[in-house]
Amino acid sequence: MHLATSSLAAASVLLFPVAGSRAQTNQSPPVFGTDVTVVAVPVFVTDKSGRAVPGLTAQDFELYDRGQRVPIVAFHAVDVDAVAEPPSALGAGIAAPGAMPVAIQAAAARQFLLLFDLQFSPPGGILRVRKAAMRFLEESLSPGDLVAVATYGRKGLKMLTGFTSDRGHVGRAVAGLGLVASSEGAADPLDLSGAFDTDTSGNPLVAGSARAELDDALAAEADLMREGLKQHYRTKVMDFLGALEDLGEALSSLGGRKQVVLLSGGFSDAAWQDEEQYRDQPDHVRRRMAELFRGAGRSDVVIHSIDVGGLAPPSAADFSGISPGGPSSLRTRSWDRRPNPGRATLAALAENTGGRFVLPTNDLTRALGEVDRISRRYYVLAFQPAEPGDKPDRARSLKVAVRGSGLRVSHRPEYVLTPSSPRSNSRAQHLAAAEAVAKGLSGGSLGLHVMALPYRDRQGGASVPAVLHVDGATLPASGQEGSLDVEVYGYAMVEGRVVDRMARTISIDLAKQGSALRSDGVRVLTTFAVPTGPLDLRFVVRAGSSGLTGSIRQAVDVKAFVEERLSVSPPMLTLPVDGLIVAASDSQRGPGLEIPFRLGGGPFVPDAIALQAGRASKVCVFVWGAGERVEVTGEIARVGESARPLRIEGAPRVVPDDDGFERYLLTVMAPEVPPGDYSLLLTFREPGTTRIATSETAIRVED
Repeated sequence: MHLATSSLAAASVLLFPVAGSRAQTNQSPPVFGTDVTVVAVPVFVTDKSGRAVPGLTAQDFELYDRGQRVPIVAFHAVDVDAVAEPPSALGAGIAAPGAMPVAIQAAAARQFLLLFDLQFSPPGGILRVRKAAMRFLEESLSPGDLVAVATYGRKGLKMLTGFTSDRGHVGRAVAGLGLVASSEGAADPLDLSGAFDTDTSGNPLVAGSARAELDDALAAEADLMREGLKQHYRTKVMDFLGALEDLGEALSSLGGRKQVVLLSGGFSDAAWQDEEQYRDQPDHVRRRMAELFRGAGRSDVVIHSIDVGGLAPPSAADFSGISPGGPSSLRTRSWDRRPNPGRATLAALAENTGGRFVLPTNDLTRALGEVDRISRRYYVLAFQPAEPGDKPDRARSLKVAVRGSGLRVSHRPEYVLTPSSPRSNSRAQHLAAAEAVAKGLSGGSLGLHVMALPYRDRQGGASVPAVLHVDGATLPASGQEGSLDVEVYGYAMVEGRVVDRMARTISIDLAKQGSALRSDGVRVLTTFAVPTGPLDLRFVVRAGSSGLTGSIRQAVDVKAFVEERLSVSPPMLTLPVDGLIVAASDSQRGPGLEIPFRLGGGPFVPDAIALQAGRASKVCVFVWGAGERVEVTGEIARVGESARPLRIEGAPRVVPDDDGFERYLLTVMAPEVPPGDYSLLLTFREPGTTRIATSETAIRVED
């Protein structure tokens, strides 16, 4: 799933052009169908002082695709310091987040890659900026920001984490920089978290002995580098630029702007200032820099460079920047080289990718804070490309203009509609899956549904059994031979921190199970070990080599189950296991945890509720702490309409279980209402007491 351009399944397509007419304000939100390609463009607007400009609307922008003005079909103003609001569809007020393309969801998140350059940096500078980076993680970033950590050293570029909101995981990576042996245990397949049995406080700081080990490792690394640089400096420079170019290409599969924070001393500008004699040779540094700048623009990657090579203030000499037009147009007036001969290089990397060069300062925490401040307000514009079928794999020019005097606009200058297919690129597949989880995206080609049950295990610990249903109608159509591998990744998160995870690949024999696969799909059952309180479940699924993926996010409130309180689960249908493709999988923290979907010892598969008006259906609710005479009433409703009573026929059938939960089986009948999506609310009340509990879920009423 390439998330820079994407779509959501829907019944129809309705797109609105930019307009300020009053007639459009009452229209329905647009629905983006599977045949509609939408491109999302983050746009950063600053005034003459370099401050972000808030308060703009879609009517303040004009967007040009390959020189042709195109309508802005969706608009989202991002303010990191404000309460988040869903994106708006033009002419339709505020649209529900699920109605917007995945591209909009993906582009709205800020994402930073902290890149520590061990090759061209003094050990002292890296040690100082490492401490500042840890404060940056703890004090500056907002909860929704994603951060990754990487180093560049003797063995090239090394990713220490993926883009994640788990600050503890990132902090431990910064503390060790890959040079201190990690105690993180079992690897996370998507690099979003570490082990769960160490440093549960989330404190990223390392012990004194580990700091000393890191200091020694940095010093040894620097000694080895100096010897190599004396002999092969130019080769090292070319390798470094090549690594940055490869990084930008890899990040192109992620939606939104990717902000690389390069913490480096920089390589000497002598490597590219005076190289006329290398013009016709393949190791032409200026040419490689120009290629890096063009690739970064296509991938929406900016480089913010922070000089850690010298802390003396710069001289009065100015730096005019480098044009990305080609090697012959690279021009500059050098900074004073006495503090750091790599300073002009760092400025060039930032200036030519749309980033910020942060001058050397003794307050590196403040320097990192400047990188944070310049992107706390921005806008996401979405458009439908002009002639999407015309050379979709070629770079297309992109221009955004904003109304207003003295305003500066920063955005990607080019985009590729269909970059290299993720199905044949394992790195792109990995990044796309990690992005879907880290950003909490919901959408994609595969239809997914999650049911989660807050639960109390036999030892009194909190857990959440869950079932993920992959819709068979959306899985790849295949013949009766061969097999299909369905990869499933699931994460349980609390305030951005991963508390448990699972990963499972299910191999399906199409000759034997193809019919069941197409009729009902695949169901994966697992149980996460979690704390009580609000929980965020996120799943991403990939279907074999087809390139089809899907992701989904589900909020769960995990309450403590105590004897004095009546507690109930969401209502669910109970499907027999026979004839279904069902796979059970342990989570990382909860091997052997109970999956309690059973009735009287016999297992069942929970399913979403679909009712037919006037027809009886069986519904199951798990009840904790019920007395002998619990009354149950129900109703269904949808937004803007009055609730309608739900008929419950007869007394509930109560099936006790030795886990302490009683399974209430109810026979319900929906009222005569139009088909569509509703909310089902069941109320459990113990007569003569104040004990009451409600059970609610989304349902579908069918003809």
